[in-house]
Amino acid sequence: MNPAPAQEKKSNGCLIALIIVGGLMLLVVGAAAVGLVIFARSDTGKKIVSVASKGGKVLSKGMNAPGTPELVKLGCAQAMVFDPNDFSDIVSELVDGGMPKGGERMVICQVRPGAGAPTCDDVAKTYVAAVGPGPEPFMVTAGTKNQNPSACQAEYDGSGALLRTLPPPGSHAGSG
Repeated sequence: MNPAPAQEKKSNGCLIALIIVGGLMLLVVGAAAVGLVIFARSDTGKKIVSVASKGGKVLSKGMNAPGTPELVKLGCAQAMVFDPNDFSDIVSELVDGGMPKGGERMVICQVRPGAGAPTCDDVAKTYVAAVGPGPEPFMVTAGTKNQNPSACQAEYDGSGALLRTLPPPGSHAGSG
């Protein structure tokens, strides 16, 4: 009588490799998380987290400011209104002494590429009609997102009357 042939053990090499790779990935993610926590607790990390948080709040406030829905109806794909005092808090995190308070509101109208941008005068009139006249002048910039230079930039008094046109940002006017 012949003994039954011995069964060969099947190798679970793939399973072992998968467990090793998974363990290494878990170790790397854990180390990164610990490093991130240590960095976030450092002075530099706290500044970066604070600036990012404040920047996000300023951006959200600007995109939801009074007058922005009316600017979107005018044709702005993205409308924003910023108070420069909001930026001074962010700058003070980065620069000793910060930046001076005050300055003009910034009304920004960005349209999609290929769409015609409203004029700065149209943006100013629409903005003042939406929020009412105010005592302070404001700046308007209108153009296509990522357009360099923007279609227009101008300064208006609180009633929306044109005070002066300015070289659009990125035009490098006067630099040469």
